Parts: sequence; structure tokens; C-alpha cells
Amino acid sequence: MIKGTVSTFGALVLFIGAWLIFASGTKRGKRFSIRRVAGIQAVDEAVERCTEMGRPVHFATGTGALDSSMIASFAIMSYIATKCAQMDTGLIVSAGLPEIYQISEGVVRQAYVEAGKMGSFRAENVRYLTSAVAAYEIAVDGLLHRENPGANLMFGPFNAEAMMIAERGNRLGLVQIAGTNSFLSLARFVATCDYVLIGDELYSAAAYLFRDKEPDRVNQVLAQDVLKLGAFLVILIGTILTSSGNGIVAKLLAK
Repeated sequence: MIKGTVSTFGALVLFIGAWLIFASGTKRGKRFSIRRVAGIQAVDEAVERCTEMGRPVHFATGTGALDSSMIASFAIMSYIATKCAQMDTGLIVSAGLPEIYQISEGVVRQAYVEAGKMGSFRAENVRYLTSAVAAYEIAVDGLLHRENPGANLMFGPFNAEAMMIAERGNRLGLVQIAGTNSFLSLARFVATCDYVLIGDELYSAAAYLFRDKEPDRVNQVLAQDVLKLGAFLVILIGTILTSSGNGIVAKLLAK
């Protein structure tokens, strides 16, 4: 118990220390960058394409529970809503859970307020469909046919509905960008979407999208990378020492 607490405390100190160093650099005017991800860059292109075609953007949240991937997706939703508001492009959000629907409405509304386009906000375009997987699939399928969006964006905790929705969007020729923390849904998205955010790309998307407006998001991502590097080095050193017969030192490092 105590050893585990010490390890957690050490990781926390390393993260905070790294974050303070990056934050200090930001205050001095230095701007750090993170790797460009094609799927994130394509978000702007998708919205612009819908604007040119005069068609709305569709954002699906899936039927999964409110977890870390959905929280990360709210930042992407906010960015997309802001872009749609600025370019007078329609945005339709399809939520699969009541709580996600309520949060999504607030996120989209706030984005329109910040863009100075509150008059263009339509609460009815943020829709709660159903939490039942099969029913959600059918509802989104009908929505894609009726509303005729130019892009289908899927971010969040998707379940089995991922395949049906992504396949339908693919057949309709929509630009599709997706991201999830579900391994099964990720495989379905890779097979049917134009761009897919894999692994930590979903969680770092907000840092990339808001890098100019909120540079501290980039600092947090970089601090997490330092923490991961530290963990990797501890594992590597522990493995080497264990292999060489220094079991005691290896156990100390592992703890």
C-alpha cells in the first residue's frame, strides 16, 4: 500500500514538474508544438467541404457511457461547433445517452455564443435519439438520408453501432472522421472511415485544435509524454538489471 502510494506520488511529482517547466517556457513566449495528425487536420477540411456544398455536418457520440473518450470528444465538438458557427454551416449532433445529450447541447450553445452567432443556434439540431444500440443505428441511418450531411464525424465511446453508421456513411460518400477508445469499434472505423484517431490521438486532439488559443493544453500533453518516457525508462532499466542478476535493485526500481 505504502509502496504503491510512493510510486504514484513520484509519478505525480514528475508530471507536475514537467508541466511547470513547459508552462514557464510558454510564459516567456515560447510555443511548443505537438505532432500533426492527419485525422485532426482533416476536421477543418470536412467543415469547409460541407460549407461549400451547403450541407450540414453530422456529429455522432455513440451509445457508450460518459467516459474519458467522451470527455475528450466534447472539446472536439466545441471546436467543430465554433467552426460551423463562424462559417454558417449547419451542425447536427446525435447523442445516445440523456446526460451526453444535455452536455452536448451546452457545449454547442456555448460555442455559438463565443463565436457571436447565438442567433444561428438551433437547439433542435442537438438530438437525443436512444441508448439502445439497434435503435440508435436505425435512427442515425434515417438521419443521414433525410438531412443529407456532407461529413459524418464520430467521436466517443461507440459500441456495436459503429459498424452500421460508418458503413452507411461510407456508402453515401460522406467524409468520415472517427475516434474512440474501444478496440472493437476502432477496427470498424479503420475499415470504413477516411481518417481515424488511434490511441492517444483522441486525447491530444483538443491540444492540437486549441494550440493557439489555449497553449497550456499542449503543455499538459507534453508533460504526459515526459511521464510516459520516465515509466518506460524505469521498466527498461529494471528489465536490464533483472536480466543481469541484480534482482534487488530491479525490485526497487519496479516499485
